[in-house]
Amino acid sequence: MAERAGDEQETKGERRERKRRARRKMAVSGRSTLLLLEVLRRRVQRAKPNPLPPSLNGR
Repeated sequence: MAERAGDEQETKGERRERKRRARRKMAVSGRSTLLLLEVLRRRVQRAKPNPLPPSLNGR
């Protein structure tokens, strides 16, 4: 790996750009995950509007 040390050097701007891309990728994946969860939650609500029958409602 020592012979590649010169290739590893990057300017401050390049490093900043790489970090910014990684952050944006995280944000996008997080947003899509939240959207997926929300869609699944809505689908479940629609499928069974009342998950427990009245006899099992804890009374």
